[in-house]
Amino acid sequence: MAVKQRIAQQFSLQAHRYDQNSAIQELLAQRMAGCFMEPMGKVIDVGSGTGHLATHCLSHGAQSIQMLDLSDAMLDIAKQRILDSKPYFSVQTWAGDAETYVPEQKFNWIISSAALQWFENPAKFIAHSKKWLRPQGVCALGSFGGKSWQELRQAYQQALGQKLDNATHDIDAHLLQKWMMDAGYHNVQTFSEIVVQQWNTPRELLRHLKYMGVTGVKTRPPLKRQELLDLEQALVQPDGTIKLTWELVWARGYNQ
Repeated sequence: MAVKQRIAQQFSLQAHRYDQNSAIQELLAQRMAGCFMEPMGKVIDVGSGTGHLATHCLSHGAQSIQMLDLSDAMLDIAKQRILDSKPYFSVQTWAGDAETYVPEQKFNWIISSAALQWFENPAKFIAHSKKWLRPQGVCALGSFGGKSWQELRQAYQQALGQKLDNATHDIDAHLLQKWMMDAGYHNVQTFSEIVVQQWNTPRELLRHLKYMGVTGVKTRPPLKRQELLDLEQALVQPDGTIKLTWELVWARGYNQ
């Protein structure tokens, strides 16, 4: 099974409990919404998930929203979330690979939160999708930087002697800015924030990541019982805490 198919399958499996385990994604969406300006007009949301970011557009003058995602199950939840907030709002969904998508119209805004890290070629997508924007359109993108999951990366190396590989790219603010400027965006502004989550047990942390859909994408065999125990032990910090760091990164640029 191709990586994109595994990503779609994993997120679809966890869609029904994703919102209960996606506080970080909602926080990134809130931060990105601070970049929104009214009126947003026609919006396309790339990798919309369950609609965390798209929902914020409703209070910023969005006229319509086109949502793209690999997972049908995620899109169903996202569309219902929009309509629950604003009945009869113009919302369309498309399930498939955004890197191959060809829209039938131009948009005022391209938005994407917590999705670019899953793309095969994020830089190429940013350059390609710029053609979707109307003149004076705006692009707002958000992702996770290389400082994310540093405790889990260290634990994998310590307990299993291998690097954590979950099929994602590390996208820091400098890299995101470069990609957007290379694509031809102007006045690109970037932002970043470090957030640390605390957990009661290592097992709780790992279960949380599973329910977010971020594990199980690669084809590595499941951990054996002793490997899991070793990983859990390695996740306990010297001071006895169990934590996970996230680096939130987002940027906004203008089409001219």
